Amino acid sequence: MDMNIAVSAAMMSAAQTQNLIQVAVMRQQHQMETNLADMVAQAVQNAPAPAGQGVVVDKLA
Repeated sequence: MDMNIAVSAAMMSAAQTQNLIQVAVMRQQHQMETNLADMVAQAVQNAPAPAGQGVVVDKLA
């Protein structure tokens, strides 16, 4: 009986550790995806306007 309790406790501890690792990995992946999205947004924002498309609106047209 004592062995079953010990085995159950060990299995619960292992499952908890595995869950903590999965959460940490998901957080890291989310952080990397957020950083990538920020880099893309910054690159788009800093890119020059294409030829023929100015940054000033022509109100006379």
